[in-house]
Amino acid sequence: MGDDKIFGYEWEDIQRAQQGGRLRVAVVSTSPKPYATEADITLLSTDGEQWLRLHRYDGVLDRLKNSGIIS
Repeated sequence: MGDDKIFGYEWEDIQRAQQGGRLRVAVVSTSPKPYATEADITLLSTDGEQWLRLHRYDGVLDRLKNSGIIS
């Protein structure tokens, strides 16, 4: 039996979790943040930030924020 895992985790991972660490290792994204498109800017100028928030245009709002257009 070469499988030394407990419920799919290595013993070192379990010990780290017992000592206040994380059981799983965090994955760090290296992809760049998306920036606002012309369509996003047009939506902001025609409908406004409050309208975008009310209608849950979260992706548009994120891109506008990443671009520094809104805070």
